[in-house]
Amino acid sequence: MSGILDLLAQNLNGAPMGQIAQAIGADEATTRRAVGAALPALFTGLDRNSNTPQGAQALAGAVQKDHDGSLLDNLGGFLSQMTGGGRTAAPAASGGGLGDMLGGLMGGAGGGGALGGILGSLMGSKATDGGGILGHILGGQQPQVEQGVAQASGLNMQQVSRLLPILAPIVMAAIGKYMSGRNASPQDLSGALQQEAAVSRRAAPSGAIGALTGFLDADGDGSISDDLMARAGQSALGTLFGR
Repeated sequence: MSGILDLLAQNLNGAPMGQIAQAIGADEATTRRAVGAALPALFTGLDRNSNTPQGAQALAGAVQKDHDGSLLDNLGGFLSQMTGGGRTAAPAASGGGLGDMLGGLMGGAGGGGALGGILGSLMGSKATDGGGILGHILGGQQPQVEQGVAQASGLNMQQVSRLLPILAPIVMAAIGKYMSGRNASPQDLSGALQQEAAVSRRAAPSGAIGALTGFLDADGDGSISDDLMARAGQSALGTLFGR
């Protein structure tokens, strides 16, 4: 069964990455590199938040309550809403499908229809509160992470500040899918996040780790070489991280 990063790779590669690029006003290659730089920081933050029994229980509870993974099922509509939020023009339809249908429903008068209502409810929930999610994951270190992602990717700070609140709900949705698919306990989730944090650091684009060293140094010893021990399996991440 897929891990959390595998779920992200499966759901973000292709058209969704292009939608994210349009939402932040950047080209797709630079956006992909920024995502590859941001994910190690997000997973490192999640790992730190869940590395005690109390923290793991709190995170698992939040996931079960607010992040059931349904956002991934409606990802095209979610990203269409982000793109249509006054930042850039909405992307042209490419082949139809549920994402385009939901995007059209949300853009129509009143967002009518059952699917529009479902996504409308989702958009008003904690599942899509990117700013709130980032506050919990990164806390006061969010500016440091934003600067590191900008430095590693070439995005400007405004673009990074748009990207992270889009990416954070998607990460939480993937965690929700992972937990429900495996019936994972809080302890299982903690172990998975520790592993995924290390894998994402190993798979990150060249330069990303250097730009984010201050945040990624989990034990505060000034070096992250001892924080990068993980399995080498990165096949699902190659295209997601721009390789």
